[in-house]
Amino acid sequence: MQPEASSLPMGYSYVQQWLAIRALATALPTGWTLVIREHPYTFLWNADIESVRTMEFYESMRSLPNVALAPLEADPFDLIDECESVATLTGTVGIQSLCRGKPVIAFGSAPYLGCPGVFFVKGIEQIRAALKKIQAGKSELTTQKFYQYISWVESVSIEGVSEESCWDGNDIEIWADAKTKLWERLIKLQNDPPATMFSEHRPKSQT
Repeated sequence: MQPEASSLPMGYSYVQQWLAIRALATALPTGWTLVIREHPYTFLWNADIESVRTMEFYESMRSLPNVALAPLEADPFDLIDECESVATLTGTVGIQSLCRGKPVIAFGSAPYLGCPGVFFVKGIEQIRAALKKIQAGKSELTTQKFYQYISWVESVSIEGVSEESCWDGNDIEIWADAKTKLWERLIKLQNDPPATMFSEHRPKSQT
């Protein structure tokens, strides 16, 4: 989606998503097809903001070799189940794919980069290398490793509040209490990190 933080700034140099699409199309193994599914909210969310997508944007994608556009009504889970891998900047579709046993190519700062089966890529050669491993079945994504990763995520997650949990989103006492709990939890994690195989993803001490 654009405009949104998931693409700018978290998409890094691929904030213009056509660049990611062109890179993928260039790196595809022989016989593979890149199927693109647009986010439906592109045409529904913030309708008062001028769209950053033009007809030329979609026509340029369709003109690329081995690229197809999926209908907006296409079931994303059907597409995931039928594909070899999913590519995204930072989208939720990445964790959805991992849940369904499919490796992920991520172009940006996705929150699940540390999960086995996720390939963080910065250029065409890294995309080719990732696709080669995926094609050979060497993505390192297994059900056991995925559950271990999710267990690690849960062990280092912090309970807080969301804006929706406050009546008006401006309850100072609720937010102050949430921040206190957050810092207490962070201090506890720093002093007593969870003993899991994914503990190496824990940020190092800052002074």
